[in-house]
Amino acid sequence: PVTPEEEALYDDIEFSLESFKKENKVPSLMHDNKKDLLMARWRYPSLSLHGIEGAFAGPGAKTVIPAKAIGKFSLRLVPDQDRQRIEKQVTKHLNKVFADLKSPNKMEVTMLHSAPSWLSDPKHPNFEAAARATEKVYGSLPDYTREGGCIPITSAFEEATQMNVCLLPVGACDDMAHSQNEK
Repeated sequence: PVTPEEEALYDDIEFSLESFKKENKVPSLMHDNKKDLLMARWRYPSLSLHGIEGAFAGPGAKTVIPAKAIGKFSLRLVPDQDRQRIEKQVTKHLNKVFADLKSPNKMEVTMLHSAPSWLSDPKHPNFEAAARATEKVYGSLPDYTREGGCIPITSAFEEATQMNVCLLPVGACDDMAHSQNEK
């Protein structure tokens, strides 16, 4: 559950819903206030569609139906979600929906990789030191965004070193990490 202390972290984040809509070229958002939108993007589980292979992708119309198509998506897990359980549930759901279509085609669900969710304590001395350094360099305290979800290397580092891991961004908020157009 969201604690009042965690919820308060979103209060001072400078963020404009109107600018966000404009930057993403959308007429409306799923949430009408900053806190709910940011929590949906940063705190809660999410599903991201990454692409479709096999379909014609060039400009213009094309009526050819491909013999094979591949869809790619990922799920961001949060603490207390069991990745093996989630994989079974998603696979079962996709297979049920496909079976309901009564299609003569075949479908296969494959998980390419998974990682446990990761969450660190922003009150840890590493985070406090990073906040002081950020303030010294940039003249303002950092926002605690809770982005990430399941970054495999963080859990591996923590397990291997038995130490806290502190992730610091080295880019702008509009860098579009992991996408075709990332800066």
